[in-house]
Amino acid sequence: AMFMILMLHTRYNGIEAVYDGVIDVSHFMLFLFFFFSVFGVNLFVLISGYFGIHLKRKSVLNLLFQIYFFGFIGLIGWMVVEGTCMVEARYYVKALLPVSQTIWFIPNYVMLMLFSPMLNTFCEKSSIKQIAFFTLTVYALSYFWSAIMQGTISGFGGYSWGWFILLYLTGRVIRSYTDCHTYKKRYFLMGYVILTLVIVCVAFIQCYVPVGKSLLWSYDCPLVYLSSICLFLCFARMNMDYVKWINWLAASSFAVLLFHVAPFTQYNYVNQLLFNRFSGIGYIVITGIVVVAYYMAALLIDQIRILVFRKIIK
Repeated sequence: AMFMILMLHTRYNGIEAVYDGVIDVSHFMLFLFFFFSVFGVNLFVLISGYFGIHLKRKSVLNLLFQIYFFGFIGLIGWMVVEGTCMVEARYYVKALLPVSQTIWFIPNYVMLMLFSPMLNTFCEKSSIKQIAFFTLTVYALSYFWSAIMQGTISGFGGYSWGWFILLYLTGRVIRSYTDCHTYKKRYFLMGYVILTLVIVCVAFIQCYVPVGKSLLWSYDCPLVYLSSICLFLCFARMNMDYVKWINWLAASSFAVLLFHVAPFTQYNYVNQLLFNRFSGIGYIVITGIVVVAYYMAALLIDQIRILVFRKIIK
């Protein structure tokens, strides 16, 4: 899921750049990167709903410490890049108040955490049918109401804690479903691929008929929503023994998000250079190398954060 987010952010100047009337190999790669990677955020929140958020002092402190740790690293890194200690006040604010950062995911996830006790109680008191009916009803009203009243298909856009709540409840429904039913994962994998290819086809059509573009890049798009569920079900209830390196990666996955969006890492600038200089298979290979490099850099830096936090807890 985190690799998906990194690939998604390789579109340095937004998906709108694809709608310029020119369709070449590089644009096609952007389509594939975007539409096969747009599910990363949804997957993270579905995981939270599947297992449930249970607020504990240590886990909350660990999350906040990680946010502040990378906030200060971002501030120091920006000072080094600028070659001065006199940084604009807004960078200090972002470091001291990470919840106010342009990383929209953080404040929305914190809101979801605060609501999680009430959501858990609702799920415990309700049947799976009631939870599913409530979730789908709120989703339909929030998404399609805007299409009728505002003339645009946007809904929450997926950039809100309201959407996170719906994903959280969806994760709980999936958990109840997988506990009660057996299913063949390959069908859901096929559903994910087919739905994604449908989105790509619609995207090509919209290059010439620019109608309802937001339908494609919003996290709460019906096609994206269904594709996220299909992809998640490919992994749900997977029988897997304990694998140390997977847990090691998982412990620092959020650090990758915090690191690559820091201004001093120049992630967007690097990807802009790659897009302007390479195309086709070469673009895929070079971009893949850069994504892995940023991922590994974040993992290594986060090991320092983990050691410091353990010392503080002790």
